[in-house]
Amino acid sequence: MAPITSMPMELLYIIAERLRSHDIRSLRQTCHNLNAKLREFHYDALYHTQRIFIVPSFLENFIKVAKGRGARHTNRTRELTICLQMPYLSLVRREYISYAGTASIPFKELRDAQGANRMCSSPQQLELLNTVFSIFQNVRTVTFDNSPKMVPNYLELSLLYPKLQMQEDVLPLDRVRQPHIGWTDLVDEDRDADNWIWSGTLAVIASAEQSNITTIGFRNRSGARGIRISQFDRIPPSDMVLLKSGFTKLRRLELHVSLDDCYDDPCRGFGEWLENIGHQVEELYLSGTGNVYWAKEHRKLFLPTSAGLPKLTKLGIDLVTLDVDNLQSFLHHSPGLKALRMSGCWFQGTPTRRVSTFKLLKFACEELENLREFELQLFHSDSDDARIRTHMAYELKALLLEVYGFWILEKTCIARVTRSEDDGVKVLDNIAAEIRRHPDMVDDERARVFWDSILERGFQCGGSDESDD
Repeated sequence: MAPITSMPMELLYIIAERLRSHDIRSLRQTCHNLNAKLREFHYDALYHTQRIFIVPSFLENFIKVAKGRGARHTNRTRELTICLQMPYLSLVRREYISYAGTASIPFKELRDAQGANRMCSSPQQLELLNTVFSIFQNVRTVTFDNSPKMVPNYLELSLLYPKLQMQEDVLPLDRVRQPHIGWTDLVDEDRDADNWIWSGTLAVIASAEQSNITTIGFRNRSGARGIRISQFDRIPPSDMVLLKSGFTKLRRLELHVSLDDCYDDPCRGFGEWLENIGHQVEELYLSGTGNVYWAKEHRKLFLPTSAGLPKLTKLGIDLVTLDVDNLQSFLHHSPGLKALRMSGCWFQGTPTRRVSTFKLLKFACEELENLREFELQLFHSDSDDARIRTHMAYELKALLLEVYGFWILEKTCIARVTRSEDDGVKVLDNIAAEIRRHPDMVDDERARVFWDSILERGFQCGGSDESDD
C-alpha cells in the first residue's frame, strides 16, 4: 500500500475531521489500521447521512452493504435520490468523434451502456428496488432524477488533480471542456420503455409497505424527456388500487410529463392515476418538456375532475397547454387551494386565448376563496391562427400577462401586461377591479371589454409604476 504521505490531501482532511488525534497517530503505525479506519469511515458516511444518491446499475452492491449494517443505521436515512443517467468520463486518450453526447463514447463502451439500459428495464431490477425500499423504512422523500449532470470542466479537474494536465495519456482538453460528454440515458428506447423507472416503481414502493413517504419526485430539468402521458393508460387496475392504499402519507408530488403522443385521448389514464395516488396530496407540481413554444404546439393536458385532489393547497404548472374549463372543474375539488402558480402555459378550449385567460382570472377572483398567492405568466394572442415558430420569433400581436401577489389582498396583487411588438408594459395595480367590471355581461363579452380597456391605455417602455384608479 502506498505511504500515507502520497494520499490525496482531500482524503486526509476528511479523515482528520472524522477521527480523533490519537487515532491519526495510530494510523501511521500499520496499514491494517488505516484500512480499518477507512472502511469504518465509508460505512459511517453512508449510514449516518440523511440523503443517499444512487445509480440503478449499482443497486445490487448497495443492497449488500445496506443489509450488513442493520436497521439501526438504515432508519436514519430520510431521502433516496436515484439518478437515471450514468456519468461516463474516460481519462484514457482515444479517437473521439467531435460530437458531444453518446456519439463521443467509443463503440465498445457505448454497447456496454446499452446493456445497462436493458438490465435496468428488467423485472429483476424492480425486485432490487423492492428490497431497497423494504430496508430503508423511514425514507420520507424519493426522487428519480433524469437530469444530465455536468462533467467537471478543465478548471475543476485542474484544482482537484493538479498533475492531470501534465500527463500524456489523458483525455484531450477540448473533450474536457465539452459539458455533455458521456452521459447515457438509462432508457431502453427499442423496447418502448421510455423512463422505465417510473411505471413499476410506485407499485414496488407500495408493495414494500413503505407507508412513510411524503414526497415523490420524477424530475427532468434537462427538458428533453418526460413521462409519456400514454404510459398511464397501461397501468393495470390492481396497481391503481395499490397506489391509493399505499401512499396515505404522500403530501408532495412532482412530475415531468411528455405530451408528444397525446392526441385525441383526454389523458384518462393519467387522471385516474393522479386521483388514486394524490388523494392526500397537498402540493402538486406539473411540468411539460421542452420550452414554452413547444408547449403551445402540444396537445392539451386534461386534469382529473371526478374526485380531483381535495387536500390540494399548492399547485404549480409549467410549460403545459390546458383547457380552461377542465382546469376550473379540477380546481372546484380543491377548496383549500392557497397558492396557484402557472408559467409558460397556453389555454385552449374557448374561441380565443384571451377569453380563456379572462375566465381563469375571473374564476380565481370569485371562486377560490382561500387563494392567497397568485402567480401567472400566460401567453395569449389576438388570433388563434397566429404562429410562433420554434426558433422563438415573436408574434407581432402577442401579449404576455404576468400576475403576482397576494390575491386576497387586492391592493398587493398587480398585473403586468407586456406587448411584444414594441416591448411596451402596462401595470394594473388593482386587477380585481378590472375583472369585476360589467358583471351583467357574459364572459366572452366581458373578456373583450377587459382586453380593450387595457389596450386603449398607454403602454410604457420598460417597467412602469403607473396605476389604474
